[in-house]
Amino acid sequence: MLLKKAKAARIERPQQKAAITRDILDAMLATCDKTLIGVRDRALLLVAFCSGGRHRSEIANLTTNDITKTKDGYMITLAKSKTDQEADGFSVPISGDAALALKQWLLKSGIREGKLFRGVKADLTLYPSITGSSIYKIVKKRIKLIGLDETLYGAHSLRAGFITESVKNGKTIYETMQYSGHRDPETAQRYIRIKQR
Repeated sequence: MLLKKAKAARIERPQQKAAITRDILDAMLATCDKTLIGVRDRALLLVAFCSGGRHRSEIANLTTNDITKTKDGYMITLAKSKTDQEADGFSVPISGDAALALKQWLLKSGIREGKLFRGVKADLTLYPSITGSSIYKIVKKRIKLIGLDETLYGAHSLRAGFITESVKNGKTIYETMQYSGHRDPETAQRYIRIKQR
């Protein structure tokens, strides 16, 4: 009986992945060089983190039509996201180092239309798109490069990192949800990893 309860508890409470907080993110960004892949990874990581900790599928699906130049950087509009199943649309600003990294990626890649982030071939030409699985592998690769255990980090680590940092910096969960796109504060609070380290 106890064994059954223990198994049920494991099913109901999957292990939470560690958060990629800003200090970890900065270390990951330091591994990104000036090559096409390095510039892409830097932009991808910063945009995913600074736009509220976007899901990898949301980043993979972004197109040039989803970004608008603003005075302070860019406005990114998600036509549909995991937290917006009715496809009402959700916009979030990108500024500072994230906006600069995105600009550098667009300039270096020469992308003018189509998918915003793309895979890079061995001959440095671009694939038409990038997959969520590839973004997952990018996160794992950069985590491993800074000497952390990549098995502790997963698809939601950037999302958990953004929400954790936002709360640590004094934002309310409701203010944080304006970026993350959550509609339920209880769901958003599950991403907080204040006692992670």
